[in-house]
Amino acid sequence: MPRSLVTGAAGFLGSHLVRGYAGEFRFTAITRTGAPVAGADTIALDLRDRIDPAVLPAHVDAVVHLAQSERYRTFPDGADEVVRVNVASIDLSDQIGNSESAAAPMSSF
Repeated sequence: MPRSLVTGAAGFLGSHLVRGYAGEFRFTAITRTGAPVAGADTIALDLRDRIDPAVLPAHVDAVVHLAQSERYRTFPDGADEVVRVNVASIDLSDQIGNSESAAAPMSSF
């Protein structure tokens, strides 16, 4: 079963994605609070902070980045946080220790 890392998995889109495809993918959900997400293993990770690669899964086939800064409504005042959560954290796919022998490159969409 393919493995997928989902940021924002406790949000509207992320929770529907995980619930809708739980039988087809093995999900690891990243949530700000670590609150459990039905159908997924959960990691508490605040994307505003520096990301420790040691807390990420050793291998995933895809990263689905759906996290949204809570400060998006105050833009441009909260621009620094919006950039950290929505843009800078996209490099999650580069921080996951996928093995060199993976059959196909990891997708990030």
